[in-house]
Amino acid sequence: MATVRYSVLAAGLLGFGLSACAGYDLAPFGAESLTNQAINKAYKDRDACLEAQVNINGADAPTAAAGCRTQTKKLDSVTNPHRDAMVSAAIQQDSEFRAVRYASRGRTSPTTVQAAPVMQAAPPAPLAPAQAAPLQSIAEQP
Repeated sequence: MATVRYSVLAAGLLGFGLSACAGYDLAPFGAESLTNQAINKAYKDRDACLEAQVNINGADAPTAAAGCRTQTKKLDSVTNPHRDAMVSAAIQQDSEFRAVRYASRGRTSPTTVQAAPVMQAAPPAPLAPAQAAPLQSIAEQP
């Protein structure tokens, strides 16, 4: 009788423990949770803003990062619900890094930089046959 009580108690605790491990971020059938969808959308919005600031407005990296401050703050609020200062600083640094990356891509694109004209090289001069020294074996050496 006691073993039945303990097995029922163990099954109940096991079920309770497994339900606690499921978490709120898991969605059925491997679908993305609403939290992950919001984070991905915030990243896309921030990156699109940075790229538009650099490509359309011709802004340099610090100006582009400053121009997209609202998207960066939204990304920070979605990914950092506990308002950790280190996480906020990392997100700001990532925004500045991505702005530099978009700015450097924009400067080296083929539409903005013209390639130098290709110079034709002169054909090489024909080589004269080289005179090779006769080979001597070790036994023939004086």
